[in-house]
Amino acid sequence: MAKPLEEALSEADQLVAQGNLEQACRMLESAYRVSPASIQQTDLGTKTRLKMAELHVRLGGIAGKENHWPEARKRALSALAYNSQSQAAAELLKKSDE
Repeated sequence: MAKPLEEALSEADQLVAQGNLEQACRMLESAYRVSPASIQQTDLGTKTRLKMAELHVRLGGIAGKENHWPEARKRALSALAYNSQSQAAAELLKKSDE
């Protein structure tokens, strides 16, 4: 039952290595969303949420560098939704609100 999420994580890593952060993020979010709650609450689910948070922070940082602050803010909020302890997401949110 966890196999689709495991495969999505593996594929996301490959996409990230190719520089396709946006595609990796969308694909992971789709796979996570359709995963049963019982899978979402496992270590695999946690790993997936942390990866999605990381991708949102990276994409938000790119948006910020291009002065697309509304997008950066949206990404920071998404990252915090997946990982409320993310310092990078909190810093990005603060910067986007300045």
